[in-house]
Amino acid sequence: MRNLPTATKPLSGYATTHSVTVKRSKFDLFLNVFCICLLSNFSCLTSLYAQSENALTRSGNKDFKKGNYSEAEVNYRKALEKKNNMPEATFNLGDAVYQQKRFEEAAKQFQLSAQTSTDPVVKAKAYYNLGNTHMAEQKYEDAIKAYKQSLKANPKDADTK
Repeated sequence: MRNLPTATKPLSGYATTHSVTVKRSKFDLFLNVFCICLLSNFSCLTSLYAQSENALTRSGNKDFKKGNYSEAEVNYRKALEKKNNMPEATFNLGDAVYQQKRFEEAAKQFQLSAQTSTDPVVKAKAYYNLGNTHMAEQKYEDAIKAYKQSLKANPKDADTK
């Protein structure tokens, strides 16, 4: 058996460092670069997928303001997939569908929003929009009922009066 050399003591109490040079092949470098690129793209994809329901709702609101009601609808639906019965997304989905003249579906969204909201102002707005939806469908008795519900939730609303 061969005797291994013993380590030398550091000078003046400082540790000595040794550098080691590792030869890498071109394939190893390519593989490292490839893995880095793959991981960075994967993290971008997961961050897009992991977009929060609030961010999706904000995107929907931007699309709605631009008049892109179908794009707004898509974003609101994605937000609701992440968080079922999210108040703002539920209400705004009704608005987006209403703007596309799909009144029956809009009525369902406004009804759901009115039933699930704990905020009386939001509840009143949902019933008000439900009344407008019934008016567009020429369901006048249903519209009157919805407007009455809106006034019960918020008696001070001048538009509903």
